[in-house]
Amino acid sequence: KRNIIAAHPLPLDFSFIKNPIFVSLLVFILLGLISSVFAPLPSKAFFGTLERGEGYIQLFFSLLLFVAALLTFKGREWMSFFKLSVLTGLIIGADTIIDFFRVGGRPNGSFINNPAFIAAYMLFVLFASLVLISRVKKPLWKYAAYAGTVLSIITIGATGTRGALVGLFAGVLATLFYIIVNGKNLRIKLFGKSVHIRKLGLVILSSLVAFSAVFAFTITNSFWNRVPGINRLSEISLQDSTTQSRLITWRTSLRSVDPRTDGAERFMFGYGPDNYNVAYNAHYDPSVQRYEPLWFDRAHNKVLEVLVMQGLLGVLAYLALWYFVLRAAIGYPRAVLAGREDEERHGSRVLLGAFVLFFAVAYFVQNLFLFDSIVTYVPIFMFWAFAASIYPNRERKDNVDSHKALGVLKRTSPIIAIACAFLVILYSLIPLYQTARFVSALKTKSAVVLFDRLDVITKPYTFAQQEIRIKVLDAASTLVAEDGAEPFIERALELEEEALVREPLEPRYFQITGFVYDSVARIQDKPELYPKAEELLRKAMALAPGRQEIMFLLAQNLLSQGRLDEARELVTEMLTYEPNAPRGRAFYTVIMAPIDWDGEYKTFDMMYAVYVEEASVLLDKKGFTFIRNSYNSYLKYFYETRDAESFMNTLEQALKIEQFLDKAQQAQLEAGVIKQTYEIRTESIMNGIKAFKQGGWDAIRTQ
Repeated sequence: KRNIIAAHPLPLDFSFIKNPIFVSLLVFILLGLISSVFAPLPSKAFFGTLERGEGYIQLFFSLLLFVAALLTFKGREWMSFFKLSVLTGLIIGADTIIDFFRVGGRPNGSFINNPAFIAAYMLFVLFASLVLISRVKKPLWKYAAYAGTVLSIITIGATGTRGALVGLFAGVLATLFYIIVNGKNLRIKLFGKSVHIRKLGLVILSSLVAFSAVFAFTITNSFWNRVPGINRLSEISLQDSTTQSRLITWRTSLRSVDPRTDGAERFMFGYGPDNYNVAYNAHYDPSVQRYEPLWFDRAHNKVLEVLVMQGLLGVLAYLALWYFVLRAAIGYPRAVLAGREDEERHGSRVLLGAFVLFFAVAYFVQNLFLFDSIVTYVPIFMFWAFAASIYPNRERKDNVDSHKALGVLKRTSPIIAIACAFLVILYSLIPLYQTARFVSALKTKSAVVLFDRLDVITKPYTFAQQEIRIKVLDAASTLVAEDGAEPFIERALELEEEALVREPLEPRYFQITGFVYDSVARIQDKPELYPKAEELLRKAMALAPGRQEIMFLLAQNLLSQGRLDEARELVTEMLTYEPNAPRGRAFYTVIMAPIDWDGEYKTFDMMYAVYVEEASVLLDKKGFTFIRNSYNSYLKYFYETRDAESFMNTLEQALKIEQFLDKAQQAQLEAGVIKQTYEIRTESIMNGIKAFKQGGWDAIRTQ
């Protein structure tokens, strides 16, 4: 039987084995394997998460793509790939622009659903379009490439992604300097006319410098606020919340690999792919809550992310990879000077080198503020392969034993194929089936249906189970009050606790599970579950010390158990971690306002600042629930202890809180911060006050 590889119509080129771009990438990925083996959560390091779709397996398959491209792609295949990339970019760009006008702001698009990821992808589409402009002859593809160039730039501006815009600017600057230096006496055809490359570069560079000067001196002018993309750049400052949260996260990243506190192993090899959040949570800086309440699972800086996940050795290999890519771009035109090609052909080579340099600089710079995603893995690995294919002074094929290399490939290809098939089944098909069955069951909104399908959804245990089970638990929390939901809720809690044993370093999952236990205890009147909720919340707090949301949920749990003093002490301590965090101040008022009878804690001043003056915390359904659970817990305690004075004071305070909530939600509605309001309970509380004054405890029992 003829071997498939041997029957390949294209000659396989193994000369890339000695290519420094390939060597750097191979070393980087092998170091990733070591990091994965010694990661705090090895399963997560190898398989990643559903949310990101990454992990070491993703790197492995991307390397196979890289190698396959270098083995089989020649000029024609590369041009076909770039043509398909441009066509895809035209569709994504058009969809994004439509979405921009539809929402009147930063678009998520229908395909990628993230403006930052769209911008990163469109940088590659811009590169592919520029390559086609310099290479293709047919008018149809020329026009498509011109359209791709223009649409890519417009789309990047429409997304308002500042990192991509800064990367675009840096890439253009690098390209202009490159063609000015290398474009002496060279001309190219542009829109059918012969244009001097160096003069073109000087004109564009001068225009760019002039525009930058005008922008810098008029950055505060309201005109720029009306220009998509530019309006986001005009907002950049060291004081804005995004910049501050990134700076704090970067400092946290550096602390997490400090060999003095975390050992030489983490410093050299890191925490492993997709284990960034383990390092981040262990070294959590509470001050970030002043600017950003969300959890970070990426550094929003690719270099620091690699440093944390793959250590010093990994980041050195990663930087070496980019260094050799830059060498490929800069050295490509010089490598063919000896060929004495005609001027036009040499000019196109200079342009190709310039475009490779453009994307390398633009993508690397934008990734100083972002990270790779499933959207950009194929483009970036294919770009690295293309850069390797034009690397200067490549080893000649006769310097590489192609017959020996082909023999090795023949012997190993069946093993690789079997391994890939196994990984596809384990890594993709089974998790996909489990997720699809869960989504279809979730659409029924029936606890009975969900319970019946739990075994199909949760067995066998794959890398996706932690996220699937937490979603199952989240669904259970919304069905607590539904008839017949109890078996489903109990099973959902059991399944998540099994997952927590397997993956015990994610505080979010302990927090969510503890919160659900607390909710079930309150809604179904099962006080025996409160200690279990407390245990889980304390574990979450230990994994992310200083996280105010966890401390608040624990304080609410303590209130429910009648441990009032402990709850108040906890939220007082919580506020010391970051006194200016909007949500931290809101959490503090939720616990303290019901007993702030004489205004000692100034909770209403704080509530006014958070909900009305700043409108930094939304009054949504969850917020109302937290506030009412809090004063109800106090009322229940004072009722059970028959403390009449405190009970009446808390009732009157609850009335004031409801009156404030009415005014605050109206203010947020008028400001466009919220879209709907919720029923206010002033009348029922007033009736309760009246009844208690007239009938005492007996009247309360009948309410």
